[in-house]
Amino acid sequence: IRQQLTPDQVVISFYNAGTALYVFAIAHEFFRFDTIASVQLLRQRVEDWITGLASVENGMKFDRGETGRQLYSQLAKPLLALSGGLEEWIILPDGILHYLPFESLPAGEDGHYLLEEAVISYHFSSRFLSPNNTAPNMRNNYRVLSFAPFAQRGFAPMNRLPASAAEVASLPGKQFTDSVATKKHFFNNINRYPIVHLATHAVADLGNPSGSYIAFYPGSGSPVENNLYLDELYGLNLDATELVIISACETGTGKLVGSEGLFSLSRGFTYAGSASVVNCLWKADDAATSAILKQFHAYLQQGYSKAKALQQAKLDYIRDHDLRKTPDYWAHLILVGNVRPVVANTPARSLWLIAGVGGVLLVTAGMFLKRGAKKRKAW
Repeated sequence: IRQQLTPDQVVISFYNAGTALYVFAIAHEFFRFDTIASVQLLRQRVEDWITGLASVENGMKFDRGETGRQLYSQLAKPLLALSGGLEEWIILPDGILHYLPFESLPAGEDGHYLLEEAVISYHFSSRFLSPNNTAPNMRNNYRVLSFAPFAQRGFAPMNRLPASAAEVASLPGKQFTDSVATKKHFFNNINRYPIVHLATHAVADLGNPSGSYIAFYPGSGSPVENNLYLDELYGLNLDATELVIISACETGTGKLVGSEGLFSLSRGFTYAGSASVVNCLWKADDAATSAILKQFHAYLQQGYSKAKALQQAKLDYIRDHDLRKTPDYWAHLILVGNVRPVVANTPARSLWLIAGVGGVLLVTAGMFLKRGAKKRKAW
């Protein structure tokens, strides 16, 4: 595993032994572990935290309260110590932790979150890990296959998603909205674009994972013809797909099955070959989701890694929305899979660095030329 990592990455893997929760931190330069006792108490606190995030009513504000203080002490603080100050965390959860967006956890007593301390992504298990620092198919041509079937109207029980049209409107590539955003067009175009963006509805059936599906425009056919079910994903070929963005509620949740982990729609896309998936853990604010994902695309096009692009998009949202900066608005979106960049463009911050170095070189060259001119004049 250590050979797969870059120097600033750390894998944080959890193992629930029943009476204790073991945490392993694997980095390029170290291997550490710790034990978190009181597993049942931690489980209850995590459940309360997740329920609180997913059930905040419109107009209300998420309250971290005592649960937040306890989770910082019992979980976030030990993780910060284990990480050794490394910025990029790849989390392999276990049990109830599969449903927890770790970036939503408090990172101290001053009100900030782990989002501001670490670039966080997830994997189902170490078997899915692959080198994150190599991208053999890096593309300068940023192209997205996008679908927004409920932009103009809803169909019971699927409500209209008014922000979904704006979410995909400016994306380069091919867009299908409303009546043309069908399952048939999805099948006809997949694996031809490095990125797939689905701004739609989804249903996670926790009792029967096979009943979980992503909704396309409901034509005259049966639900089987209109909906993309989890079992169908396992038969797809997405080996040329670098990223699938599922902007739909509950796409990151599913049934926990023993040591296999979470059987979810995002796992189905991963099994089909997609290098990474961005999914939603709960039904969140439509406008907030749209705003974050638009910024996410902007950072990806600048050459940021997927994990860093998602973190920056969330931080931008927090800075721009003082009244809606709590994690119930932004923590539902998580990245599962490979974090490497989608395009090879140099990030903006690197361009500034290059510009700065170029400026120094120009000034230095000017000084030498001026000095040489003075010497020639003296002769």
